[in-house]
Amino acid sequence: MKVHSCAGYYSEYAEKVTGVARPHDPPFWESYMFCWAVKIGSFKSTFYILKDGQRLDITKKNFNLVRPAFGEWAAKVIAAHQEKDVYLVPAPDTAALSNVHGYRTLNMAQEAFKETAYSDRVLDGLRWTKRRPKGHEGGSRKRADLLPLLEAKAEVKGKKVVIVDDIVTTGGNLLACQDRLIDAGATVLSAVTCGRSVYDLKDLPYGARSFDLTEQLQDYKAAGASSSPT
Repeated sequence: MKVHSCAGYYSEYAEKVTGVARPHDPPFWESYMFCWAVKIGSFKSTFYILKDGQRLDITKKNFNLVRPAFGEWAAKVIAAHQEKDVYLVPAPDTAALSNVHGYRTLNMAQEAFKETAYSDRVLDGLRWTKRRPKGHEGGSRKRADLLPLLEAKAEVKGKKVVIVDDIVTTGGNLLACQDRLIDAGATVLSAVTCGRSVYDLKDLPYGARSFDLTEQLQDYKAAGASSSPT
């Protein structure tokens, strides 16, 4: 599966792995804040993004532009498949249990793609059958552990889908989502994420990257340094 991302995310885990504190100066801090803003959907502090190659300062007043900026970029990536009737399936976050009404990554995708050609194509397709700890809380990131806990909620048989997530670290979650969707009869075209975990400060954080995900990555080898520009 090809995974596309538009920014690097130097996380707290990266600090532990490398022993290097997250930079608080541009562009790494800006990229971190952009990924965090897309993921959480609430304003924390000012930062800038690169939109159409131009700097756009994000403040509390125009924070509503952040998720649509990700959605606009992702829509272009998805359109490049040149496939009709593509559906977008959010990778469920840990709160996306079978009995809840909505969840963070679903809300993120709906808001991000609202003004794109895929506004009515976000499909609540996957849920967890029971609560599990988050990755940074010690929960498993392993594909084999996650797959049995996933269920296909919507009818995806015969549908062409792209998986949407906020951050890719090891890829275990994306791979488990791919496996469950395929088991349910869907064709998985690719995945798009806002951020990719990076562990090397030489890897410029802003700039789209793509990589082939077939096997789960080790955390310290997560998408970034070895990936190639889209």
